[in-house]
Amino acid sequence: MKTAKRHLAAVAILAAYAALALSHLGGLRWDSDEGINWAKGRLVGDAWLGRGGARLYHEIWSDQPPLYALATALPLATGRGLAPARAVTVGFALLGLWGVGLAARQLALATGARDDVATAAGPAAMLLLAIAPNFWWASRAAMIGLPAFSCGALAMGLALSYARTGRRRDLALAAAALGASLLLKLQMAYLGPLLALLVLARSRLDRRSRSAPGEPHGRRTVADLALLTVLGLGPLGLAALRYGPAPFWDQVFGSYLRTREHYAVDWGANLAVLGTWLWADNRGLALLAALGLARLWFRRPVVVVAAATALVERAADAESRPTPNRITAGPGRLLALSYSAWLALSILTPLQHAPLWIKDHFEPLLLALAPGAGLAAAHGATTGLAVMRRRPAADRLTGWWAIATVFGLLLYLGTLPRLLGIDQALTSARSYDNDGAITAPGDDEWRSLQRKEDTIRAAALWLQAHAGPKDYVATDHQLVAAWADRRVAPPLAAFSSRAVGIGAFDDATLVGAVERYRVPAILLWDAEIAAFPRFRAWIADRCGPPQIDLGSDRFGYLCGQSTLGGAESRSAPVARFRTADLLGHAQDWHEGRLELRLFWQARAASDRPLSVSVHVMDAQGQKVAQHDGTPAEGGRPTDEWTAGQLVIDLHEIALPPEAVGPFTAEVGLYEPLSGARETRFDLLTAAPLHGTDGNPDSAVRLDLGQP
Repeated sequence: MKTAKRHLAAVAILAAYAALALSHLGGLRWDSDEGINWAKGRLVGDAWLGRGGARLYHEIWSDQPPLYALATALPLATGRGLAPARAVTVGFALLGLWGVGLAARQLALATGARDDVATAAGPAAMLLLAIAPNFWWASRAAMIGLPAFSCGALAMGLALSYARTGRRRDLALAAAALGASLLLKLQMAYLGPLLALLVLARSRLDRRSRSAPGEPHGRRTVADLALLTVLGLGPLGLAALRYGPAPFWDQVFGSYLRTREHYAVDWGANLAVLGTWLWADNRGLALLAALGLARLWFRRPVVVVAAATALVERAADAESRPTPNRITAGPGRLLALSYSAWLALSILTPLQHAPLWIKDHFEPLLLALAPGAGLAAAHGATTGLAVMRRRPAADRLTGWWAIATVFGLLLYLGTLPRLLGIDQALTSARSYDNDGAITAPGDDEWRSLQRKEDTIRAAALWLQAHAGPKDYVATDHQLVAAWADRRVAPPLAAFSSRAVGIGAFDDATLVGAVERYRVPAILLWDAEIAAFPRFRAWIADRCGPPQIDLGSDRFGYLCGQSTLGGAESRSAPVARFRTADLLGHAQDWHEGRLELRLFWQARAASDRPLSVSVHVMDAQGQKVAQHDGTPAEGGRPTDEWTAGQLVIDLHEIALPPEAVGPFTAEVGLYEPLSGARETRFDLLTAAPLHGTDGNPDSAVRLDLGQP
């Protein structure tokens, strides 16, 4: 009955987490790596569906193992946007939750805990991990890291079960989970030697206890190590054979080795980043994990010196006395050592990364902390209940233990507001930046991130206007292509500043890619392609000057004939005026206020400053609010515009409380002194547009929806 209740609790937590996470897959940009994973998965899926012939590690350059691209291929090829890949990540995250719950239960059993503690430890660890801000965000992002780390956590949970019971089935499942982790990302490779040492230690325990009759111990140990090797490393070997050993090695392992050569490790800076990560988001979880580790080693909380002495004496006792307790003490000690090693390696491994990303490389430590935290929470909660009910204490200083655990829980739950802030930031299309910082809506940094996201939206609209659904585009910001629903040329699917920094691309690769795939639109950082003089010369010769300036040295070029034609070309820009094209818009609603952002691409500077007129209309077509002004809150007058320049034009409008939507906006340009309005032009013929009354058409209507 207790087993059924425990399993039911775990399934309920997993189901609730899946339902909540799958309902929060929105947001514009969570991380630029999502675009790379989208581009690769989309191309692989297209090949499977007969829409192209691009293959991983051949036409498609990739510096990661193939499992994530394969897992997201069909969802991305048959759906739109990033949500399908994010849903796949949620599935992998559930494996991580299951793994830490299993690990916490094994640790509780290793301490000789009561049934109620062992039952509560697993669900407690799962809940604590589920509400961790970094886990909550990463479990819904189209990124490889958390899926790989989740499989690694599952491998460790199963390995700890093997260490306690000696069941070969658990070892086989742990090895398979490790193989899946390495087929996603190589970072968890340090678990391989740890699992091998665990096999040897378990074999030694079995020899001493004579608890594994039948098969000779030496032969069993060899068989277990062979099983671990085949299931742990076999998937990588099969992938190498499938895709070709040479390209697979060069792109996956070669990229890692070249990164180590080109980026020096700064241990001091990395330690500072670790401290920031622990303190900013995870101080409560770290405290609980430390309490759990102490509980694992020192089952009776005493002062530190006495505890250390007791540890030495207990170890000597366990080695010298052939009592029935020795079998229990041996696996318990083995689990304590294994979990401690897991924690230590999860700390040391990211510290030798260069460059180090706080958003990604410390996630394995997050999963490693959770089992210890769950153990502490279960012990603390049950001890606290016993004290409250005035039952005899099983351990000395139980009151202090309960107080410390409750303090850790309160400290950890204090991160919940941050978790909610992250979700609000993501669902309102603001960015979770690489430094892990979340900004409050309305402050200057939030505005800066908003402008960054708006630039991505505008760039996506520009790509839609100049490349058809069957075209390939070239960009170093694959999220732009994802939001434009345009495929990236396969050799550039994983093009990034880091890849450029390690020499993964050269002039011949870039020129060959845009020529082979007849790329009609190129969107790249000007500074990033400065290292490729032949490619720059090719762009100047074939494409001419940039057609759009998105700011920050990012330019777009038109380089060939697109498959767009007819009505398709009307999708973007939305409207054309003499001075500028309106590429599109975005809006946010804040407590009855509308934030409308218009994306203008200048055609030329006007001979006099123009104002932008925005009339908000209700469901009956009546004007309920209006905002006029110089573009970009007065910062970008139209007589200073240059051809191709992107202008993000913000209008904040208060709506009357009685107004009823859905709302629309009528947008136009006019000269403030004379009131003369600019006429719209047909997107295909460039002829002036006229309304039904025969007068020139001077406004475009935008759908705003409901607040």
